[in-house]
Amino acid sequence: MKKIGVFSPINPFSYDSGARIRIYQITKYIVEHFTKNGFSVDFIFLDDLKNEDPIRMPFYENCNLISFSARRTRLAAVFDMLLHQKSYRSAKFFSNNLKAFIEKNINQYALVYVNFFDLLQHFKSINAESNLKIFVDTHNDDYHWYESFEKKSFFHSIFGKMNKNFFLKENKDVSKFVEATVNVSIDDARTLDERFGIEKNIVIPNGVVIADAHPTKEINQKFSILFCASLSVTMNVDAIQWFIKKVFPIINTNNEFVIQIVGRNPNRNVLKLFDQDRIEIYANVDSLKEFYERANLVVLPFKMGGGSKLKLLESLSYGLPIVASDIGLVGCEDLKKYVYLSEMTPHGFAGKITELINNYSEALRKSSSGKKYVNENYSWVKVSSQLIHTLEKHIN
Repeated sequence: MKKIGVFSPINPFSYDSGARIRIYQITKYIVEHFTKNGFSVDFIFLDDLKNEDPIRMPFYENCNLISFSARRTRLAAVFDMLLHQKSYRSAKFFSNNLKAFIEKNINQYALVYVNFFDLLQHFKSINAESNLKIFVDTHNDDYHWYESFEKKSFFHSIFGKMNKNFFLKENKDVSKFVEATVNVSIDDARTLDERFGIEKNIVIPNGVVIADAHPTKEINQKFSILFCASLSVTMNVDAIQWFIKKVFPIINTNNEFVIQIVGRNPNRNVLKLFDQDRIEIYANVDSLKEFYERANLVVLPFKMGGGSKLKLLESLSYGLPIVASDIGLVGCEDLKKYVYLSEMTPHGFAGKITELINNYSEALRKSSSGKKYVNENYSWVKVSSQLIHTLEKHIN
Protein backbone atom coordinates (compact mmCIF):
# COMPACT_ATOMS: atom_id res chain seq x y z
CA MET A 1 0.00 0.00 0.00
CA LYS A 2 1.36 3.43 -0.97
CA LYS A 3 1.84 5.92 1.86
CA ILE A 4 1.67 9.68 2.17
CA GLY A 5 3.33 11.57 5.00
CA VAL A 6 2.01 14.92 6.27
CA PHE A 7 4.37 16.76 8.65
CA SER A 8 3.51 19.66 10.96
CA PRO A 9 5.56 21.62 13.53
CA ILE A 10 2.43 22.23 15.61
CA ASN A 11 -0.56 20.25 16.78
CA PRO A 12 -3.57 21.54 14.80
CA PHE A 13 -6.19 19.84 16.91
CA SER A 14 -6.86 22.92 19.08
CA TYR A 15 -7.97 24.66 15.87
CA ASP A 16 -7.52 28.15 17.33
CA SER A 17 -5.19 30.07 15.02
CA GLY A 18 -4.75 30.69 11.31
CA ALA A 19 -1.86 28.24 10.94
CA ARG A 20 -3.69 25.48 12.80
CA ILE A 21 -6.85 26.06 10.76
CA ARG A 22 -4.98 25.70 7.45
CA ILE A 23 -3.12 22.58 8.60
CA TYR A 24 -6.32 21.08 9.98
CA GLN A 25 -8.47 21.74 6.91
CA ILE A 26 -5.95 20.77 4.23
CA THR A 27 -4.88 17.62 6.09
CA LYS A 28 -8.52 16.74 6.53
CA TYR A 29 -9.10 16.66 2.78
CA ILE A 30 -5.79 14.94 2.05
CA VAL A 31 -6.73 12.17 4.48
CA GLU A 32 -10.29 11.85 3.19
CA HIS A 33 -9.28 11.76 -0.47
CA PHE A 34 -6.24 9.50 -0.40
CA THR A 35 -7.54 6.95 2.10
CA LYS A 36 -10.61 6.52 -0.11
CA ASN A 37 -8.23 5.80 -3.00
CA GLY A 38 -6.30 3.06 -1.25
CA PHE A 39 -3.46 5.06 0.34
CA SER A 40 -2.29 5.02 3.91
CA VAL A 41 -1.69 8.49 5.43
CA ASP A 42 0.64 9.25 8.34
CA PHE A 43 0.18 12.56 10.15
CA ILE A 44 3.45 13.34 11.93
CA PHE A 45 3.47 16.35 14.22
CA LEU A 46 5.32 18.06 17.05
CA ASP A 47 2.95 18.20 19.98
CA ASP A 48 3.22 21.79 21.24
CA LEU A 49 -0.07 21.92 23.14
CA LYS A 50 -0.15 22.75 26.82
CA ASN A 51 -2.02 20.49 29.20
CA GLU A 52 -4.92 22.94 29.44
CA ASP A 53 -5.32 23.37 25.67
CA PRO A 54 -8.47 21.87 24.13
CA ILE A 55 -7.97 18.93 21.78
CA ARG A 56 -10.44 18.14 19.02
CA MET A 57 -9.78 15.20 16.70
CA PRO A 58 -12.97 14.57 14.71
CA PHE A 59 -11.55 12.88 11.62
CA TYR A 60 -8.01 11.74 12.32
CA GLU A 61 -9.14 8.21 13.10
CA ASN A 62 -8.68 7.61 9.37
CA CYS A 63 -4.93 8.15 9.47
CA ASN A 64 -1.94 7.13 11.56
CA LEU A 65 -1.02 9.73 14.19
CA ILE A 66 2.67 9.97 15.12
CA SER A 67 3.74 12.69 17.55
CA PHE A 68 6.97 13.93 19.08
CA SER A 69 7.29 16.25 22.06
CA ALA A 70 8.11 19.88 21.25
CA ARG A 71 7.44 22.08 24.26
CA ARG A 72 10.58 24.18 24.04
CA THR A 73 10.61 27.47 25.95
CA ARG A 74 11.29 30.74 24.17
CA LEU A 75 14.52 31.16 26.12
CA ALA A 76 15.76 27.71 25.06
CA ALA A 77 14.89 28.48 21.44
CA VAL A 78 16.75 31.82 21.54
CA PHE A 79 19.81 30.14 23.09
CA ASP A 80 19.79 27.44 20.38
CA MET A 81 19.28 30.12 17.73
CA LEU A 82 22.40 32.01 18.83
CA LEU A 83 24.52 28.92 19.48
CA HIS A 84 23.80 27.22 16.15
CA GLN A 85 22.96 30.31 14.04
CA LYS A 86 19.57 29.04 12.97
CA SER A 87 16.34 31.01 12.76
CA TYR A 88 14.25 31.24 15.91
CA ARG A 89 11.36 29.16 14.63
CA SER A 90 13.69 26.48 13.28
CA ALA A 91 15.31 26.34 16.71
CA LYS A 92 11.96 26.23 18.48
CA PHE A 93 10.61 23.40 16.34
CA PHE A 94 13.69 21.20 16.08
CA SER A 95 13.39 17.61 17.32
CA ASN A 96 16.19 15.02 17.20
CA ASN A 97 13.56 12.30 17.49
CA LEU A 98 11.70 13.62 14.45
CA LYS A 99 14.95 13.84 12.50
CA ALA A 100 15.75 10.22 13.37
CA PHE A 101 12.25 9.13 12.37
CA ILE A 102 12.59 10.83 8.99
CA GLU A 103 16.01 9.31 8.29
CA LYS A 104 14.67 5.85 9.07
CA ASN A 105 11.24 5.99 7.44
CA ILE A 106 11.21 8.64 4.74
CA ASN A 107 11.71 6.29 1.79
CA GLN A 108 8.40 4.52 2.45
CA TYR A 109 6.41 7.59 1.36
CA ALA A 110 5.24 8.14 -2.19
CA LEU A 111 4.73 11.81 -1.36
CA VAL A 112 5.57 14.08 1.59
CA TYR A 113 3.65 17.24 2.52
CA VAL A 114 5.52 19.50 4.95
CA ASN A 115 3.98 22.46 6.76
CA PHE A 116 6.36 25.43 7.14
CA PHE A 117 9.98 25.92 6.16
CA ASP A 118 10.82 25.43 9.85
CA LEU A 119 10.65 21.65 9.45
CA LEU A 120 12.94 21.40 6.41
CA GLN A 121 16.06 21.16 8.59
CA HIS A 122 14.89 17.64 9.52
CA PHE A 123 15.04 16.55 5.86
CA LYS A 124 18.48 17.84 4.86
CA SER A 125 20.22 14.51 5.33
CA ILE A 126 18.05 12.96 2.60
CA ASN A 127 19.93 11.95 -0.52
CA ALA A 128 19.44 14.69 -3.10
CA GLU A 129 19.38 12.02 -5.81
CA SER A 130 16.34 10.28 -4.38
CA ASN A 131 12.97 10.43 -6.13
CA LEU A 132 11.17 11.62 -3.01
CA LYS A 133 8.49 14.22 -3.71
CA ILE A 134 8.49 16.89 -0.99
CA PHE A 135 5.92 19.70 -1.05
CA VAL A 136 6.27 22.56 1.41
CA ASP A 137 3.23 24.55 2.49
CA THR A 138 4.85 27.86 3.38
CA HIS A 139 1.65 29.29 4.98
CA ASN A 140 3.12 32.82 5.02
CA ASP A 141 6.48 34.22 3.99
CA ASP A 142 8.50 33.87 7.22
CA TYR A 143 10.93 36.51 5.99
CA HIS A 144 8.13 39.08 6.37
CA TRP A 145 7.43 37.81 9.90
CA TYR A 146 11.04 38.39 10.96
CA GLU A 147 11.01 41.70 9.12
CA SER A 148 8.12 42.91 11.26
CA PHE A 149 10.34 42.83 14.38
CA GLU A 150 12.56 45.53 12.89
CA LYS A 151 9.76 48.04 13.41
CA LYS A 152 9.76 47.54 17.18
CA SER A 153 12.36 48.14 19.90
CA PHE A 154 16.14 48.12 19.47
CA PHE A 155 16.49 44.52 20.68
CA HIS A 156 13.53 43.36 18.58
CA SER A 157 15.16 44.99 15.57
CA ILE A 158 18.39 43.05 16.16
CA PHE A 159 16.35 39.86 16.57
CA GLY A 160 14.58 40.49 13.26
CA LYS A 161 17.74 41.26 11.30
CA MET A 162 19.59 38.22 12.67
CA ASN A 163 16.71 35.93 11.86
CA LYS A 164 16.33 37.20 8.32
CA ASN A 165 19.97 36.29 7.72
CA PHE A 166 19.66 32.90 9.44
CA PHE A 167 16.47 32.12 7.50
CA LEU A 168 18.16 32.87 4.16
CA LYS A 169 21.28 30.93 5.10
CA GLU A 170 19.60 27.76 6.35
CA ASN A 171 17.31 27.49 3.31
CA LYS A 172 19.73 28.49 0.54
CA ASP A 173 19.94 24.91 -0.78
CA VAL A 174 16.29 24.00 -0.21
CA SER A 175 15.55 23.78 -3.93
CA LYS A 176 17.74 20.64 -4.11
CA PHE A 177 15.22 18.45 -2.32
CA VAL A 178 11.91 20.32 -2.51
CA GLU A 179 9.64 19.44 -5.41
CA ALA A 180 7.48 22.56 -5.04
CA THR A 181 6.23 25.10 -2.54
CA VAL A 182 2.56 25.64 -1.79
CA ASN A 183 1.81 29.32 -1.15
CA VAL A 184 -1.26 31.26 -0.10
CA SER A 185 -0.54 34.14 -2.48
CA ILE A 186 1.21 34.90 -5.76
CA ASP A 187 3.39 37.45 -3.95
CA ASP A 188 4.71 34.82 -1.53
CA ALA A 189 5.42 32.43 -4.40
CA ARG A 190 7.36 35.13 -6.26
CA THR A 191 9.50 36.22 -3.30
CA LEU A 192 10.36 32.62 -2.38
CA ASP A 193 11.47 31.95 -5.93
CA GLU A 194 13.66 35.07 -5.84
CA ARG A 195 15.31 34.06 -2.55
CA PHE A 196 15.74 30.33 -2.99
CA GLY A 197 15.34 29.59 -6.68
CA ILE A 198 12.32 27.33 -6.24
CA GLU A 199 10.75 27.64 -9.66
CA LYS A 200 7.86 25.28 -8.96
CA ASN A 201 5.42 27.30 -6.90
CA ILE A 202 1.79 26.38 -6.40
CA VAL A 203 -0.73 28.97 -5.19
CA ILE A 204 -3.43 27.52 -2.93
CA PRO A 205 -5.13 30.34 -1.00
CA ASN A 206 -6.56 30.05 2.44
CA GLY A 207 -10.15 28.91 2.59
CA VAL A 208 -13.16 29.38 4.79
CA VAL A 209 -15.78 27.20 6.42
CA ILE A 210 -19.09 28.30 4.97
CA ALA A 211 -20.99 30.21 7.63
CA ASP A 212 -24.59 29.39 8.50
CA ALA A 213 -27.30 31.83 7.48
CA HIS A 214 -27.66 34.72 9.91
CA PRO A 215 -30.20 37.51 10.41
CA THR A 216 -29.87 40.90 8.71
CA LYS A 217 -27.58 43.20 10.68
CA GLU A 218 -29.15 45.94 12.72
CA ILE A 219 -27.37 48.81 14.44
CA ASN A 220 -28.28 48.82 18.11
CA GLN A 221 -27.49 51.56 20.62
CA LYS A 222 -23.78 51.19 19.93
CA PHE A 223 -22.15 50.32 16.64
CA SER A 224 -20.10 47.12 17.18
CA ILE A 225 -16.66 46.92 15.54
CA LEU A 226 -14.84 43.58 15.46
CA PHE A 227 -11.13 42.75 15.21
CA CYS A 228 -10.14 39.05 15.18
CA ALA A 229 -6.54 37.77 15.12
CA SER A 230 -3.87 35.86 16.99
CA LEU A 231 -3.12 38.49 19.62
CA SER A 232 0.53 37.66 20.29
CA VAL A 233 1.67 38.10 16.67
CA THR A 234 3.55 41.35 16.06
CA MET A 235 1.71 42.49 12.94
CA ASN A 236 -1.70 41.84 14.52
CA VAL A 237 -0.84 43.61 17.77
CA ASP A 238 0.56 46.55 15.81
CA ALA A 239 -2.66 46.77 13.77
CA ILE A 240 -5.08 46.89 16.70
CA GLN A 241 -2.87 49.23 18.74
CA TRP A 242 -2.74 51.68 15.84
CA PHE A 243 -6.50 51.49 15.36
CA ILE A 244 -7.36 52.03 19.03
CA LYS A 245 -4.85 54.82 19.60
CA LYS A 246 -5.09 56.69 16.29
CA VAL A 247 -8.45 55.95 14.62
CA PHE A 248 -10.88 55.20 17.43
CA PRO A 249 -10.67 58.63 19.11
CA ILE A 250 -11.65 60.27 15.80
CA ILE A 251 -14.82 58.25 15.24
CA ASN A 252 -15.91 57.78 18.85
CA THR A 253 -16.43 61.39 19.86
CA ASN A 254 -19.93 60.68 21.20
CA ASN A 255 -19.18 57.23 22.65
CA GLU A 256 -21.30 55.55 19.98
CA PHE A 257 -19.00 52.57 19.36
CA VAL A 258 -17.86 49.44 21.09
CA ILE A 259 -14.91 47.35 19.90
CA GLN A 260 -14.62 43.60 20.33
CA ILE A 261 -11.02 42.33 20.19
CA VAL A 262 -11.09 38.55 19.90
CA GLY A 263 -8.17 36.16 19.57
CA ARG A 264 -5.62 33.75 20.92
CA ASN A 265 -3.13 34.58 23.67
CA PRO A 266 -3.39 38.39 23.91
CA ASN A 267 -0.10 39.87 25.06
CA ARG A 268 0.35 42.69 27.57
CA ASN A 269 0.10 45.42 24.95
CA VAL A 270 -3.30 44.12 23.85
CA LEU A 271 -4.61 43.68 27.40
CA LYS A 272 -3.72 47.30 28.16
CA LEU A 273 -6.26 48.38 25.55
CA PHE A 274 -9.20 47.10 27.62
CA ASP A 275 -11.82 49.73 28.49
CA GLN A 276 -14.91 48.53 30.34
CA ASP A 277 -17.35 50.72 28.43
CA ARG A 278 -15.77 50.84 24.97
CA ILE A 279 -13.19 48.10 24.35
CA GLU A 280 -13.89 44.42 25.08
CA ILE A 281 -11.24 41.70 24.90
CA TYR A 282 -12.09 38.01 24.54
CA ALA A 283 -9.23 35.51 24.74
CA ASN A 284 -9.05 31.91 23.48
CA VAL A 285 -12.76 31.54 22.76
CA ASP A 286 -14.21 28.24 21.56
CA SER A 287 -16.14 29.78 18.68
CA LEU A 288 -16.12 33.09 16.82
CA LYS A 289 -19.67 32.73 15.54
CA GLU A 290 -21.36 34.79 18.27
CA PHE A 291 -18.89 37.63 17.80
CA TYR A 292 -19.43 37.79 14.06
CA GLU A 293 -23.18 37.72 14.54
CA ARG A 294 -22.98 40.51 17.12
CA ALA A 295 -20.72 42.76 15.03
CA ASN A 296 -21.74 45.45 12.53
CA LEU A 297 -18.31 46.01 11.00
CA VAL A 298 -14.88 44.34 10.79
CA VAL A 299 -11.63 46.30 10.62
CA LEU A 300 -8.37 44.99 9.10
CA PRO A 301 -5.94 47.87 9.73
CA PHE A 302 -2.71 46.04 8.83
CA LYS A 303 0.49 47.92 8.06
CA MET A 304 2.73 44.90 7.51
CA GLY A 305 2.57 41.19 6.77
CA GLY A 306 2.25 38.72 3.93
CA GLY A 307 0.27 35.64 3.05
CA SER A 308 -3.48 36.15 3.14
CA LYS A 309 -5.82 37.02 5.96
CA LEU A 310 -8.16 34.26 7.06
CA LYS A 311 -10.26 36.83 8.91
CA LEU A 312 -10.98 38.64 5.64
CA LEU A 313 -12.51 35.49 4.18
CA GLU A 314 -14.25 34.60 7.43
CA SER A 315 -15.78 38.07 7.79
CA LEU A 316 -17.14 38.03 4.24
CA SER A 317 -18.52 34.53 4.75
CA TYR A 318 -20.71 36.06 7.48
CA GLY A 319 -21.71 38.93 5.18
CA LEU A 320 -20.04 41.57 7.35
CA PRO A 321 -18.94 44.96 5.94
CA ILE A 322 -15.15 45.45 6.13
CA VAL A 323 -12.79 48.41 6.21
CA ALA A 324 -9.26 47.32 5.38
CA SER A 325 -5.82 48.48 4.32
CA ASP A 326 -4.19 47.21 1.12
CA ILE A 327 -2.04 44.89 3.28
CA GLY A 328 -5.24 43.47 4.75
CA LEU A 329 -6.12 42.19 1.29
CA VAL A 330 -2.74 40.74 0.29
CA GLY A 331 -3.30 37.38 -1.37
CA CYS A 332 -6.99 38.11 -1.99
CA GLU A 333 -6.88 41.06 -4.37
CA ASP A 334 -9.96 39.75 -6.18
CA LEU A 335 -12.01 40.68 -3.11
CA LYS A 336 -11.28 44.42 -3.28
CA LYS A 337 -14.66 45.32 -4.76
CA TYR A 338 -16.41 43.84 -1.71
CA VAL A 339 -14.37 45.81 0.85
CA TYR A 340 -14.00 49.46 1.81
CA LEU A 341 -10.29 50.07 1.15
CA SER A 342 -8.55 52.80 3.09
CA GLU A 343 -5.21 54.54 3.08
CA MET A 344 -3.31 53.94 6.32
CA THR A 345 -3.76 57.34 7.90
CA PRO A 346 -5.92 57.88 10.99
CA HIS A 347 -8.29 60.31 9.28
CA GLY A 348 -8.36 58.24 6.08
CA PHE A 349 -9.36 55.06 7.94
CA ALA A 350 -11.84 56.91 10.14
CA GLY A 351 -13.35 58.53 7.05
CA LYS A 352 -13.99 55.14 5.44
CA ILE A 353 -15.73 53.91 8.58
CA THR A 354 -17.93 57.02 8.60
CA GLU A 355 -18.70 56.55 4.90
CA LEU A 356 -19.70 52.94 5.53
CA ILE A 357 -21.96 53.84 8.45
CA ASN A 358 -23.68 56.62 6.53
CA ASN A 359 -24.43 54.15 3.72
CA TYR A 360 -24.92 51.02 5.83
CA SER A 361 -27.59 49.42 3.65
CA GLU A 362 -25.26 49.73 0.64
CA ALA A 363 -22.39 48.31 2.73
CA LEU A 364 -24.53 45.29 3.57
CA ARG A 365 -25.36 44.74 -0.12
CA LYS A 366 -21.64 44.89 -0.97
CA SER A 367 -20.71 42.41 1.76
CA SER A 368 -23.60 40.13 0.79
CA SER A 369 -22.18 39.94 -2.74
CA GLY A 370 -18.78 39.23 -1.17
CA LYS A 371 -20.28 36.43 0.90
CA LYS A 372 -21.65 34.77 -2.24
CA TYR A 373 -18.31 35.12 -4.05
CA VAL A 374 -16.26 33.77 -1.11
CA ASN A 375 -18.59 30.82 -0.61
CA GLU A 376 -18.28 29.91 -4.30
CA ASN A 377 -14.52 30.42 -4.66
CA TYR A 378 -12.84 30.11 -1.26
CA SER A 379 -14.45 27.19 0.51
CA TRP A 380 -11.92 24.75 1.99
CA VAL A 381 -13.51 22.04 -0.16
CA LYS A 382 -12.65 23.94 -3.34
CA VAL A 383 -9.13 25.10 -2.48
CA SER A 384 -8.18 21.68 -1.08
CA SER A 385 -9.47 19.89 -4.17
CA GLN A 386 -7.21 22.11 -6.29
CA LEU A 387 -4.23 21.09 -4.16
CA ILE A 388 -5.10 17.39 -4.20
CA HIS A 389 -5.41 17.44 -7.99
CA THR A 390 -1.87 18.84 -8.18
CA LEU A 391 -0.46 16.34 -5.68
CA GLU A 392 -1.94 13.38 -7.59
CA LYS A 393 0.07 14.33 -10.66
CA HIS A 394 3.32 13.89 -8.72
CA ILE A 395 2.69 10.46 -7.21
CA ASN A 396 4.57 7.69 -8.96
